[in-house]
Amino acid sequence: MLMDQFMKLTAIGYLHSILKASIEQIMQSQDVCELNPSNLPKGTDLMQHSERLQTHLFNILTVIYNSADKCPMAMRLVFKHLQEEVVKKWPIDDTVRTRAVSGFLFLRFICPAMLKPQIFNLVTGSPSANAERTLKLVAKGMQNLANLVEFKSKEPFMTVLNPFIQKNLVKMKQFVNDLSTVKDHSDTHVQLQSDASRDLAAIYHLCVTYEKPLEDAAKKHPELKLMSVIAYIRNAEKKHLNKFS
Repeated sequence: MLMDQFMKLTAIGYLHSILKASIEQIMQSQDVCELNPSNLPKGTDLMQHSERLQTHLFNILTVIYNSADKCPMAMRLVFKHLQEEVVKKWPIDDTVRTRAVSGFLFLRFICPAMLKPQIFNLVTGSPSANAERTLKLVAKGMQNLANLVEFKSKEPFMTVLNPFIQKNLVKMKQFVNDLSTVKDHSDTHVQLQSDASRDLAAIYHLCVTYEKPLEDAAKKHPELKLMSVIAYIRNAEKKHLNKFS
């Protein structure tokens, strides 16, 4: 999606500033935050797990709530105009202005980075199974808060977070409104940020995925040398993997 790519190109530094330290702390911690009783031994103190999870949520959200000024101006202007457009269409719903922005910022940017921090270059290795589960639960709580909704019967074990969500609704709305309150003539110089090695790996993955249609295209346009490039990269990959086999 175009907006996803725009956020990754313009705000990866912002993402690191609000998440990196907290994710590293979760990965280093041995604390268990599991809330689903079916994944735990009988007699487990679920309240203690809930308190740990809420502490992680509180710490991350505190950083985010105070980060509006760090968000790239180009992205803030997009959010401003997005708010203006949805308010025109749904003037009575006073939550739509928040959810329109939070749907992009949290659901399509921050929460995916929580779930797969290595893809966003936030960490160098993969999280342990315990840390991965904690990150997933934190992302779930953050996602519902960003949507301004409590947990329902679909995931009853998560309803323990509903008081936390209720307590943070005003702060979430205020943060999104602060983030989207900018002047149209603000400096929108965009400094694109990218990881060349990851970008090239992504291009190679796409080439391999669509190898057959690319092969057909190469037959029609031999000057493109598409298959030669793919073959060269594949041989280099094999040599690299053989070193560790």
